[in-house]
Amino acid sequence: MSRDYFPVSLDVIFTSDLVDSRIISLENDKRYLEEALETAKKEEHLNEQAVYAAEINLDGWYIDNEEEYDLIVAFKREMGSNWKEDLEFIPDRQFQDYTYELGMQFIPRGIQERWPVSCIDWDRAAKELQTEFSAVEFRGETYWYQ
Repeated sequence: MSRDYFPVSLDVIFTSDLVDSRIISLENDKRYLEEALETAKKEEHLNEQAVYAAEINLDGWYIDNEEEYDLIVAFKREMGSNWKEDLEFIPDRQFQDYTYELGMQFIPRGIQERWPVSCIDWDRAAKELQTEFSAVEFRGETYWYQ
């Protein structure tokens, strides 16, 4: 149960598959801890410490993960019918870099740093490319996706 699994930086491009995986992982962790608590309660007469430990572990899940879980579930729900596998979410502040990298895939290596490529207005190219994307807010930041 690590908070490092889901991108914490707003400069990270992440995918819908990562969100789905994180939701499943958090739900599985929680379900495991709930089942451990139920098992411990059934056998409480054998060991009160086991019940106490299971309660502490489940409380820890809520402390460590509930906010993140609620946030990403709400994000997925907000996307509604636009949610699908393999979506890529690009932070607004990184979109020009994304455009540059995408554009460079179509330009032969020998001329990437020479004229006329060196004259491309990547800011304008990014703005034009954004017309083919939709925007969504997440963690107070705008992300672009197709």
